[in-house]
Amino acid sequence: MYQIFREAWERNIGAVYIGDPGKLLSEFENSAESKIEVWLEDRIQEEIEYYVRGDPEDVTWFPNTEPEQKRDWLETMVTIDDPTDITKYTILVDEVEQHYEDFLAAIETDDNNPLRVINDEVPNTLKVWSFGMLSAYEFLGEADWRRLKELRVPPLDITEITNRLEEHDESPTHLANIIWWMGRGRTGLIIKLIDELPSDINENLAEWVQSMADTESQGTAIINDIWANLKSEHWETACQTLAFQRGYEEWLMQDTQGYSAETMSNLVTNVIFETADFADIDQDRTVKRIIRRNVERVFDAVTRPAQPTFPYKGLMFENEEVEGLFSLIEDQILTFEPKGPTRRTAIEALDVSPDEFNTEFYTLEDSKTPIEGDCLSPKLSILDNAFQPIALNPDLVTTESTESLRESMEFALEFDSKAAHSDMSVYFCPTEDVLNHQLRVVKNEYDITSPNVVIAPEELTENISEEYNTFRQLDLLTIASNESSMLWDFVINLRGALEEQGLNPDQAVNEASRQQLLEAVDTRDARNTIDTLFDQLYRVATEEATKATQEYINRYSLPNESTLLWENARFQDDSPFWTSGTIRELTRTQAYLLVLSDLPEFSRPYGNLHTTVQAAIDEDLISGGKAFPYTEFLSELYSESGFSGTLTTERNHYFDEGRLVDGVRNTQNALFRLAMEFNIETTTNALNDLDATAESGDITVLDINVPENALAFLRALLMSKIATDGGEVFNLAGELRDLGNKLEVYKSDFDAHLDTIDAHDDVLTQPSCADVGNWPNLDSNKYLAYKQTLGNLSKGVDDLREQCELNRGISPYAWVYLLMLREFVDQISDVVDKYEMELNSVTLGNVKLLKATYTDLYQAVEGSDVIVQNFGSENKLLAQLEGVGNDIFNFDSMSNIPLPSHIDQLSTIDRSSQKYVEEVEDIRELVELLHSQQQAVDSAAEDLKVDLRELLQHAVEDQEATA
Repeated sequence: MYQIFREAWERNIGAVYIGDPGKLLSEFENSAESKIEVWLEDRIQEEIEYYVRGDPEDVTWFPNTEPEQKRDWLETMVTIDDPTDITKYTILVDEVEQHYEDFLAAIETDDNNPLRVINDEVPNTLKVWSFGMLSAYEFLGEADWRRLKELRVPPLDITEITNRLEEHDESPTHLANIIWWMGRGRTGLIIKLIDELPSDINENLAEWVQSMADTESQGTAIINDIWANLKSEHWETACQTLAFQRGYEEWLMQDTQGYSAETMSNLVTNVIFETADFADIDQDRTVKRIIRRNVERVFDAVTRPAQPTFPYKGLMFENEEVEGLFSLIEDQILTFEPKGPTRRTAIEALDVSPDEFNTEFYTLEDSKTPIEGDCLSPKLSILDNAFQPIALNPDLVTTESTESLRESMEFALEFDSKAAHSDMSVYFCPTEDVLNHQLRVVKNEYDITSPNVVIAPEELTENISEEYNTFRQLDLLTIASNESSMLWDFVINLRGALEEQGLNPDQAVNEASRQQLLEAVDTRDARNTIDTLFDQLYRVATEEATKATQEYINRYSLPNESTLLWENARFQDDSPFWTSGTIRELTRTQAYLLVLSDLPEFSRPYGNLHTTVQAAIDEDLISGGKAFPYTEFLSELYSESGFSGTLTTERNHYFDEGRLVDGVRNTQNALFRLAMEFNIETTTNALNDLDATAESGDITVLDINVPENALAFLRALLMSKIATDGGEVFNLAGELRDLGNKLEVYKSDFDAHLDTIDAHDDVLTQPSCADVGNWPNLDSNKYLAYKQTLGNLSKGVDDLREQCELNRGISPYAWVYLLMLREFVDQISDVVDKYEMELNSVTLGNVKLLKATYTDLYQAVEGSDVIVQNFGSENKLLAQLEGVGNDIFNFDSMSNIPLPSHIDQLSTIDRSSQKYVEEVEDIRELVELLHSQQQAVDSAAEDLKVDLRELLQHAVEDQEATA
């Protein structure tokens, strides 16, 4: 830029030099002029007048120098006396890469793009803009590239770097080669690297090399830490090798004879010329010059000044090294040659296969005589991996324009960042629409196991909606920014390239995607761009994913552990912590709810709920097994004094001094907030549903892929949080009240059953007339046990409800028994219905009829004169009748009838009674007939007596009359 500035004035072209482009814009913004082209034209005229006047204080658009030097320069170089004699101008804008953000902020719309306006609207002026390669790409759009002619400053050679290193205190001239590669030959960066060399560089070479892996130049690493792929004991020697020193043998090419850099350049250049097919003769010469000078640059940079020969044998017949060589040459062409058809042809000419190279090289080399002497160099493939190119153009990746792809892009580019964490997803979102779409996708997942990193341009991340705050605060969504417009253009073009090549752009891109794309694209410069920028994309994705993963794991892991809570080894077994059996999700969850609850008061009625339920199982009041899977649950999780040692041990993993440890509490809070984001009422209803399972996807915020125990623990965490802090979301007191009412209703049902049994028992007693028969005893203890159990449970549930209102900390415990007793009640409901039906099916009508008939018979005989008159002794007859009673009421084989198990015996008794009813009735009827006949005889005798009396009376009366 200084040379152009000087030569312009030597030709009487008015040149102004702007070393701070940011100030150019700020000056314009502070002026009264609204059009930058008018303002700039006036300012150039104003500056030229100051130049011609030769006043250093007024001249401001000038290279940075001392006032006296400026005065001398103006007096010497500006030879024109009248500024109107100058008709052509040059404006030199230097170090744009240091100030281009100011321009970027000013070119938000094409209509106001100051670069475009200056280039198009300021007449008679040559505009020269100085960029670093990356900042040039950042700054210039496709349209602006077409407005400019690109000139590239050639790289420094090794000799120039060596000379500058000699001025350093340590004179580390042996670093010339590695510094050239770190700077990729670029003057500014090389000078910066030399100026910043540590004072102890000679003693700590490897340490310095390793430190440079953490340093970037405009988004590209100074050196890739490829030594990290080796065992750590080789790192130091590997870094020495990269510095062109003896070190790690596997990375070295070394020999006792070699060729000079010039000879190697000639040989390799001729190989390329022999294998290439140049079609345009005029273009060929330019292409060949491009190829030759860049081959020379590579061999100049891989040949040490102290031993200026190259170990060529390490290149021959080593396919990987041949490929590395051509990749390095291509990098140089891309970095230092202007883009255009000649550069493209030069790059295409490098498409030489290793076999072709070896054949031609061997033929050409045969006539050469190698130089004797020790020579070494890092392998070219190693240099290619360690030092990636900087001059890249994402537009080369696809045939469609970047702007067209940008407008049509709907979805984010997902990057496979499994190196950070297997469940971490990284999304690149270049536009506002894509970003908003991806944020909505993340928000609708409600998945604690699926964290996301969303990367977007910085200006898009400044005003993210608060609706995503929950996910950001929970480390489930990390929104990162990246300022590199080249990276964003590559993201856009990469997605376009995937689609263009028939690959699925909606799948996460990974190394396989890169390889598929590299095989599919046609040109070397496109492949080089993909290969290099993919690495940059990988670094950005992995760096952001790694940071996000660390935050994520720190939030959701147990103390002093580096694994997520649900990935903890304790949750990986198929069986739960308290048994080796196969247990359903709900029961596993209930066990963890006991773990997470405040310790219950086992001396209170609710503290004995477990013993009541256990007794009900032991007494077969309810069926265990799948119907009520709590047998092992109660026996393994409780002891005589309260919780078992197994449960207490499990509890200790998640509590510290009676408080949930941070990772567990954070997980619990996250699940609760996700449920709130989704729908807390719907979630609570699903959690409270006996048939709903997270494994089946019935609980949205737990529709995740984790082991069974982990899923149960997460479900328990969410339930315990809802139970304790859910407020009106979950009416636990109301649920417990309803449960208690149901228990009381069923207790009343068993009261009614007992009344029915008492009625049956009254029937099955001896007749009131005589002590006859062997009558059974109805055993209703089972019904009584149900009644007592239901009463105890009702009392315990009521107590639990009252205590929950006093201490929400035992609400998780209450939810365990709410669910358990709902299953208990479901069984009891069936039992009540079954028992009622069975009891109602037994009427004992025949027994009652037989007893009534027998009683009537007995009473008919007892005290009957007719019986005495006809059968003699009444007592004897009654004794005989009692014998009959003993026979027909002989239920000795059923002396004790346990109900309901032997309720069929009541039907047997009733049926056996039925066959005696008719016989006893017949006897009773005979007795009645006898009584009836006796009554008839008695009545006839009475009538006869009356007749006789009347006859006698008539006879007396007749005698008296005769007398």
